[in-house]
Amino acid sequence: MPSPVTDPSVIEGYLTDASNVQGHADGLVRPRTTEEVSAILRHCQAKNIPVTVSAGRTSTTAAAVPQGGWVLSMERLNQIHHIGHDTAEADGGVFLGAFQTDVENTGRFFPPDPTSRHECSLGAAIACNASGARSFRYGPIRPWVLALTVVLPNGEIIHVKRGDAVPASWPSVDWVEPNVKTAAGYAPTRDAVDLFIGQEGTLGVITRATVRLTDLPADVMGVLAYFPSRAALLGFVDVARRSAPSPVRSLGRLHATRRSGHRRAGHRGTRAAVSLPGASRSRSHQAAGDTGRPHPGDLQASVGRWHRRSDVHTA
Repeated sequence: MPSPVTDPSVIEGYLTDASNVQGHADGLVRPRTTEEVSAILRHCQAKNIPVTVSAGRTSTTAAAVPQGGWVLSMERLNQIHHIGHDTAEADGGVFLGAFQTDVENTGRFFPPDPTSRHECSLGAAIACNASGARSFRYGPIRPWVLALTVVLPNGEIIHVKRGDAVPASWPSVDWVEPNVKTAAGYAPTRDAVDLFIGQEGTLGVITRATVRLTDLPADVMGVLAYFPSRAALLGFVDVARRSAPSPVRSLGRLHATRRSGHRRAGHRGTRAAVSLPGASRSRSHQAAGDTGRPHPGDLQASVGRWHRRSDVHTA
């Protein structure tokens, strides 16, 4: 087990996160292997020492802020072990953005994109079931995780893969997730991988992950569309999610911001920025005026269907 750092000037760098809440700790440990994480947790449980797991410290909820005890930093578990055609495997402390760049350099794609992906770690993103703008197309990180190595609070190391059942001796999670976008609570599942996704370090420390890869989009087109109301925008979203075949079916990003008391090109209401993976940049992406009946597969007409006086601009 690595000896804890007790120098206050070193520990100080680990006492806050993006929440700006300030904490305090007695020691700092920076393991390099799963086995070292195991030894640390086993020791801390035996000595009744609180442990706070720390990675990129991008949380705005003070989740990584210690309130005494030891900080267990994941920064040295930072190796990428394998990138193949269908899967990749890496340590939990690898920066998510750097991992994605290495994957994309092979022509493959790991889609989850929380806004902090260049500062957060892969393991922490899994522990929070992180998602970002591409969730509309690809979902959160959960469906992309195939296997995990996890160290339990008592120091036990377990390896779980998709389809492995939660041990029968563990309490079951008995609740129904609301039908809204949420990452709160333990997943009500008997799949062991899913149980550790979104548990935010409360059930164990994720030290290694195997994830699924997909095709790297050949191109991404950005579009800015204006709608007369939020209801019109949501109507378009509903049709876009169900439409096939259509370029809109490949929506990668959909952001909506409320426009209040502001005019652009004579319009009020709601605007959406849309990215379309695989969309060609060669065609014209500007439309204005009465579009009439939408032409199948035509983005401008699809937008115009929900806003007969639409402006669509490349972004």
